[in-house]
Amino acid sequence: MCEHSLTAVVATLAVALFVQADDKEKTQPKVEPARGSVVGNLVCSKCNFKATEKCQTALKLDEKQVVLVSGKAGESLFNARCGGKLVRISGAVTLKDGLATITSAKSTEVKNQQAKPRLSLAGELVCGKCEFKIGECAAALKAGELQVLLDGDAAKALFKARCSGAPKVATGALTKVDGNTIYLTVSKVIDPKERAEKKAGALESKEDE
Repeated sequence: MCEHSLTAVVATLAVALFVQADDKEKTQPKVEPARGSVVGNLVCSKCNFKATEKCQTALKLDEKQVVLVSGKAGESLFNARCGGKLVRISGAVTLKDGLATITSAKSTEVKNQQAKPRLSLAGELVCGKCEFKIGECAAALKAGELQVLLDGDAAKALFKARCSGAPKVATGALTKVDGNTIYLTVSKVIDPKERAEKKAGALESKEDE
């Protein structure tokens, strides 16, 4: 085979492989990041927790658990990060190197100082063993690429419905992060539609006052 023909064959194979790879990417749907919210006290990830090499805005959940804050919310709160103010941030939740990060454009100060630090995550109700191959059969959430293992009485009440795939929002205490798995001891689990209806009702009540 002459050099020209060989070059043409190689070029054709390269194009074919590129097209196949491109088609494969198109057929694989992109997984949306997990959505959630965090209520916690402002701290510095480095100065207060030694969790990162550089100073970064973070929210303290307890003496062991902290959630990093990224995006415009993290930037706007950076100078006040050591003040301990209680704030709420909602956005995309990701995991890396054993730490959770919430990315958002804004934050809200929590006026009720009796409010407890907590993490809320939205996802589909699944069985932790059947879906994630972790532990025994129990209620869990599939939230984007995250595996959320649930514990506590509120989670146990969902045992029979655990394989339903129903949308739920779980709220509670973050106990551990392991790879792409979050361990959450929940105080409540609600339907997101129910949550939206409650918010709408609260707004209507304020308008009537």
